[in-house]
Amino acid sequence: MLGQIYSPFGGVSRAEWQRLLDVNLTSAFLLAKAVREPLRVAQGSLTLISSTNGLHGGSAASGP
Repeated sequence: MLGQIYSPFGGVSRAEWQRLLDVNLTSAFLLAKAVREPLRVAQGSLTLISSTNGLHGGSAASGP
């Protein structure tokens, strides 16, 4: 699954960590930059959403 690492912290490689950041953070940043001007002209807005699992866990990988 994209953007998830199923390894103990010590077993995560730099490349895995970078991939996680690219999928979850950099992609949102690049999207916001790409649509900034067209949305400004159209007086539109962009809403980025996420899951509360980032705060509270909720999958087998994150534990109880």
